[in-house]
Amino acid sequence: MKNIELIGEIGTNHNGNIDEAFKLIDLASKAKIDTVKFQIYTSKDIVSPLVKSSLYGIKSKYEYWKDFIDNQLITPVDWLKELIPYCKSVGLDVVATAHSIKAAEQCLNLGVKRLKVASMDCNYFPFIKNLANLNVPILLSTGMANKYEIMKSVDILLNKNIDLTLFHCTATYPTKYQEANLDFLKFLDSLNPTKLGLSDHSENNDLVLMSIPYGVHVIEKHITVDKTQPGPDHPFALDFDGMVDWRAKTNNGSMALGSGNKDLSENEMNNRIKYRRKPILKRQMKKGEILNENDVYYARPENITSGVVDIKDLQFYIGMKFVSDVPSDFALRREFFIQN
Repeated sequence: MKNIELIGEIGTNHNGNIDEAFKLIDLASKAKIDTVKFQIYTSKDIVSPLVKSSLYGIKSKYEYWKDFIDNQLITPVDWLKELIPYCKSVGLDVVATAHSIKAAEQCLNLGVKRLKVASMDCNYFPFIKNLANLNVPILLSTGMANKYEIMKSVDILLNKNIDLTLFHCTATYPTKYQEANLDFLKFLDSLNPTKLGLSDHSENNDLVLMSIPYGVHVIEKHITVDKTQPGPDHPFALDFDGMVDWRAKTNNGSMALGSGNKDLSENEMNNRIKYRRKPILKRQMKKGEILNENDVYYARPENITSGVVDIKDLQFYIGMKFVSDVPSDFALRREFFIQN
C-alpha cells in the first residue's frame, strides 16, 4: 500500500486564538493526519490597505480586509515557537505557507522544513525565484493558474533541483464536482515533479478517493474544530469526524489500488476453487471405457480435491481408459484413468 501524506490546513481556522490552534493540532493527531500547515503572512504581504472586506463577500465588523486579517486571520510567526515543538511531540510534521521571503526565512529559522506556495502566488515569479534560492522542499499549488504560469513556476524550481510537490487545486470554496477537473493531474504529472498532490476544497472526501488512482502522494484539506464557526474557511473544512473519514478513505483507496499485477488473494483463490467449472461426467462410465469429449459437461464439481481435472487439461485425458466404474455427474479426476 502506497503511503499518502495528509496535510491538515489550519490556516485561518484558529480564529486568532492560539488555544484553538492547539485544539486543531490535537484533533489532527487523534485522527492520524500526518502533517498540519500554517499560513504565515501580514496583511501588507498580500493585500492593498484599500481593499474592503465586502469584496470577499464576508460579513465583518472590519470595513477593510487588512484589519480583518490583522485581527482575526493571521497566524503570528511567534506562535510557531510553541506550535512547532508541540506538533512534534504529538507526532505531526509541520508545513508553512509563506507569503514573503521574510516570512519564509522566519519559518525556516523556527524549524519548518518545507514551504508551501499558495495558489495566489503561482504567477508571482520573482517570489518563486527567491524561494528557489533557499534550497528547501517546495509545495506548489496551482489554483487559478493557467498552463503557462504553472510551467514557468515549475521550471524555475526544477532548474534549481528543488524537491517539488506539485498540487492540483481548484480555487473555489467549496469546490463543486463539475469544477474539480481531476484529469488535469495527468498534465501536472507530465511536468515531472518530485511528487504529485491534491489541494482539495470540497466539502467531503469523494475527490480524495477519486484522486488516488492518478498517483497523488500528498493530499491537503482544511480542518476545523467546528464547521459552524464564523470565518471564511470553516464551512468547507473537515471537522474531526471528517478527518477520520479522510484518513480511512485514503488508506482504503490506496490499499484498493493493489500492485497492478493480477495477484489473487487467498479469499479469491478459495472462491476460484469452489466456483469455477470443471469437466463433469454426463453418464456412468464403465471400467475400460474410453473418455470422449461428448461424455462431459461443465459445471461446479460436487467436491474439491487436488485431483480434479481442470478444463484446460481435459484434452490430455480424451482417449484414456477408466480404471474403474464411475457414476454420472462426478467431476473427472486423475485417478479415474490409466496413466501412461
